[in-house]
Amino acid sequence: MESKFVLVDRSLLPDYYEKVMEAKRLIEKGEARNVGEASSRVGISRSTYYKYKDSIMTVAEANISRRANISMMLDHRSGILAEILNFFKECNCSIWTINQSTPIDNVANVVLTIELIDSIMSIDDIIEKLSQKDGVFKVRLMGVE
Repeated sequence: MESKFVLVDRSLLPDYYEKVMEAKRLIEKGEARNVGEASSRVGISRSTYYKYKDSIMTVAEANISRRANISMMLDHRSGILAEILNFFKECNCSIWTINQSTPIDNVANVVLTIELIDSIMSIDDIIEKLSQKDGVFKVRLMGVE
């Protein structure tokens, strides 16, 4: 059976989806008193908010992510993979699989499958922090389950 849910990069979505998520965040954090105020602040109508509020959420909000596949392009230098593995240890993530390609032009592709159940960080924060690490050229969330 085909799933009714898809995982889509937010850059592909119309801007009002992002605004609905921002309005939800304002309400949850107490930065807006009500839906009307939150909707007004982000620039959408209340009806747009109500139409999409239960149908759009981040992966972290959905709490569906138990495992994630992450692809990274790493500099081919001694210790970089150990740094990445230590980062996951610090995040309380278990590593299920590691697949590394042979380096080409001193860059290696590494794909990790990690378990997120006990993670102290959201998958968005993990991807962001990995992207900022020295020797990491590209990080991509390939999928979650």
